[in-house]
Amino acid sequence: ADVLRVRTFDVRKLDLQRFNDVARFVRWAVDSRWPVSCDGPERDARWNDFLVLTRIREHLDVYARAFEALGIPVDVSGSKALPISKGLAELRPFLAAIQDPDDGVSVVAFLSGPLCGVDDAALYAFRRLGGRFSYLVDPPAGTDPRIARGLSLLAISRKDAGAHPAGAALGLICERLGLVARLAAGPEGRTGSGNLLKVLALARRLSGQGLSFRDVVERLAEDAPSLDLEEMSVEPVDADAVRLMNLHKAKGLEAPIVVLAELGDWRRSDPKRHVARGAAGSRGWFTAGYWLRPENRAPRWVVTATPPEWELRRSDEIAFEEAEKKRLLYVAATRARDTLVVSLREDKPEAGAWAPLGGGLRDLPAAVAEIPTRAPWPAPPLAAALAEARKRIDEGRLRAATPSFAVTPVTKIAKREGPRAPTAAEEAHGTAWGRVMHRLLEAAMRADGPDLRPFAENLLREEELGPEVLDDVLRVAASVTSSPLWARAQRARRRFVEVPFAMMVPSAEIGVAGGPEETLLKGAIDLVFEEEGVWHIVDWKSDVVGDNLAALVAHYAPQVEHYRKAWEALTKQTAVAGLYFMDNGRLEWLEEKKREDSLEGIIGAASPEGAPAQVSGRQFKQASLPFEEN
Repeated sequence: ADVLRVRTFDVRKLDLQRFNDVARFVRWAVDSRWPVSCDGPERDARWNDFLVLTRIREHLDVYARAFEALGIPVDVSGSKALPISKGLAELRPFLAAIQDPDDGVSVVAFLSGPLCGVDDAALYAFRRLGGRFSYLVDPPAGTDPRIARGLSLLAISRKDAGAHPAGAALGLICERLGLVARLAAGPEGRTGSGNLLKVLALARRLSGQGLSFRDVVERLAEDAPSLDLEEMSVEPVDADAVRLMNLHKAKGLEAPIVVLAELGDWRRSDPKRHVARGAAGSRGWFTAGYWLRPENRAPRWVVTATPPEWELRRSDEIAFEEAEKKRLLYVAATRARDTLVVSLREDKPEAGAWAPLGGGLRDLPAAVAEIPTRAPWPAPPLAAALAEARKRIDEGRLRAATPSFAVTPVTKIAKREGPRAPTAAEEAHGTAWGRVMHRLLEAAMRADGPDLRPFAENLLREEELGPEVLDDVLRVAASVTSSPLWARAQRARRRFVEVPFAMMVPSAEIGVAGGPEETLLKGAIDLVFEEEGVWHIVDWKSDVVGDNLAALVAHYAPQVEHYRKAWEALTKQTAVAGLYFMDNGRLEWLEEKKREDSLEGIIGAASPEGAPAQVSGRQFKQASLPFEEN
């Protein structure tokens, strides 16, 4: 009574005989425009004005179903109804049959259950044809299509369970069975399908812990009560929805209209333990015993031993529990800002969890009981639209699976366009040798006079090359870094090494046919530097040259020519491309040019041993858009 005097409440009594009486009251209150005035001028009640609290959480799902049956949006918190969700219950025979192909009982339970819908007459006819309730053998000719499809689903799903992690396999199984969609179309669609999705999320989490398919299924089936999962709706939380939760979650919350549901009484079990809670800490006393589970009766704790002075401890614990009940009643009664609705038993108003709040309550109008339960929505004509829906899905998948552009490396295009390199030249050192030289020269160009020996040793170990080639690697690297070309690159105003690039080009221009109209051309340029407004592109080659210089130049020319075109397109400046053969220090420029002031330098760089280079040719024009270094 002291609590009720703290604020002005419109306290009413609701005599609940069935779970849906609470939903009927909420439906009636909104339809009859129940007044709410706690937050300003008086207005009509909305769904989100209602907070429905229960003493325990085991029945929250039942209340949620009652709200859904009347078309009331509801947001559930703290429910423990998931372990007995409808989707999981329907799926269990199917999962049991997957785990044990010889479990004919589970196979029949799946075939005759709601997921397959085979009647007893069809099952009998199947047996008369010589059929076996096993998906490891082919059904006989004339088998009912429903049975054939059910056995096929079991066989495919068993393969999924062996080929995928448990969480992924369960997701594929539910998708193939259409279980989420089936639950969503039912009378409890939002929470039914939402619960199944939460089960699948839990399965993925258990699978991530290393559990096998069998372990995950057994955990979901046998240990479900200990999983402590809450009910979930498949739809996003509606801002205008009734809040339904356990009393223990309501601390700190308020609502204009609070309904205290649940007719049961507080549990009055004999204490099994006592904890002394004090400022200096806590101490505990525990009884020893066992659970007695008689048939058709609730289990009870049978005490076999007690600690010293247990009767005193027991009375202290009972007093503490009584004080805790009063505290919870205070929490429940003070959540309401405008109206408090209390559930009481009409035949025994003094019984029940909320009985201490029953003094002076007014009855609700009789019209509340006249609200009818909403009939299920009629099923849409899905069969007529199935063919068109499948066509749209197939077309969408085809569009999503068709690439809008191709991706091709420059080296692949170059190998197709140019003649094949001499085999002896390609295989003399090998690709591992080439990777070592490229990375070594990259490091030398990026740093100023580095010690290449330790880096070369590490590179050889990475490429699994023996230390006997270390001296050859360092000798070749030294010949390149002492060449005129190297000196020119280091003097250049701008230079880059191992430059990655990617650009979109018309597929027809690079000879790519039978695919997307555009191709993303990718590559990496070994060295590029700028001299007097002209970019010089150099590609290092580790082949053994011998008498094959002309053949090697012809083989690699398309590759560096694509580099040149890409660089000119990206920078809008003129570029020339060349090949530097590390084996003999030969530089071959593929672009002929006519620049008298640099002709001598090019000849010297191309022929460090005095061999003449073939150069002549073309005047380059610098573009108006310079390349910005970044």
